[in-house]
Amino acid sequence: MNLHHTPKRFFIRSVFAFGLAALALPFASLQASAQSRAQPLKILPNAEILQLLQAGGLTLFFRHAATDFSQKDQEPIADYANCALQRNLNAQGRIDARLTGEAFRQLGIPVGDVIASPYCRTVQSAELAFGRATVSTAAYDDALLPLLTQKPSTPGHRIIMSHGNPLIDLVGRPVLDEGEAALVRGLGSAVSSHSLHSFEIVARIRVADWASLMAVNPR
Repeated sequence: MNLHHTPKRFFIRSVFAFGLAALALPFASLQASAQSRAQPLKILPNAEILQLLQAGGLTLFFRHAATDFSQKDQEPIADYANCALQRNLNAQGRIDARLTGEAFRQLGIPVGDVIASPYCRTVQSAELAFGRATVSTAAYDDALLPLLTQKPSTPGHRIIMSHGNPLIDLVGRPVLDEGEAALVRGLGSAVSSHSLHSFEIVARIRVADWASLMAVNPR
């Protein structure tokens, strides 16, 4: 497969209210402006996050699992199937991806479309966790924003396995940790980066947080 695209940092005329918590972020709407701004924290309890996860109908934006930083992407990459030219998952990353998928299964979290950036680390993260992946640059290019603003068209959650930079460019710092997910609720049906877009990040879920969520699982 030859894809001549790389994850790019794209500028959106938007402001995104963005705050942090161990598992949760405040609700935030993307509105016309140039930069994101921090807002007071709104922490969701684990039980509420679990309820949202088990209900489906949202988007989980993942940064790929842990990688070997001694390796470098040799840009431009002409063939994304050639993992030798890229930074790849390390042993812990492969373990974490499998554990994430197992948490989804044990918690009964429904999964719909699984979209992965064409890099080996993202495709492998998706396949190890969810057993499948539709490879697409929509995981990081201009098509990402409409995906985040729209509700999934299929049952379950939409999974996007991507990188750190694309979400930074939409909502500002801090970057997601490797293997971490942002739970996103779409609020609109944006089709152009020049129109008003809206979505909420309702929680951050790190790799270690899946164990905490399984501890409150009522099933």
